[in-house]
This record gives sequence, structure tokens and C-alpha cells, in this order.
Amino acid sequence: MDKESRDHDTIKHRQRKVSAAYSESKPSEVTDVYWIYAENKTGTYPAATLRSGTWLVFVNVEDADELWAKIKKATEEGKLGQDSKVATAKPSQSPRRAHSEQ
Repeated sequence: MDKESRDHDTIKHRQRKVSAAYSESKPSEVTDVYWIYAENKTGTYPAATLRSGTWLVFVNVEDADELWAKIKKATEEGKLGQDSKVATAKPSQSPRRAHSEQ
């Protein structure tokens, strides 16, 4: 594993650890971290294949809490994948996002 991959894994691990305190929170009410995570609690999920991948779901802000509750439950029950994450209400520091919102 190269240095960039190790650094990325370190950042991901740190983000998950910090956000753990918010695991039962509604995304719309969290402004301290960028992401909330859910993990499969039933064991392991099948290994990735060429036909597996990442789903991105875009919803209106007012629908995010309700949909996250469903995704979180399905993930924890082993029905959706090994893990999931949702963006919170913490404002982005990204110049790109700030520009697109103007």
C-alpha cells in the first residue's frame, strides 16, 4: 500500500471514530462532523465483485433523516452492504461547493 492510500485510510478511520458519537442522531441535527456511518452488525457481507459498487442517493434535505433511518437499518441488518454513510448539516468548507451554491 502506498503512502497516499495509507493516509487516506488513516483519515477515514479518524472520521469514523469521531462520528461514532452521532451514530443515533438525525443527519439534519448534526453540525460537528461531515458524515455519520452505519455498519453491518450481522457479520460479514459478500466480497466485492466486478458487478458491485457504490450507490449515491440524492434527496431533498427535508427527506434525508427519514431515508437515512431506512438505509441505516438495512445496513445494520446486513441487507444493504457492509457500511453506509450520510452527509450531515455541517457546512462544507469546499470552495467548489461554496461556488456552486452562489
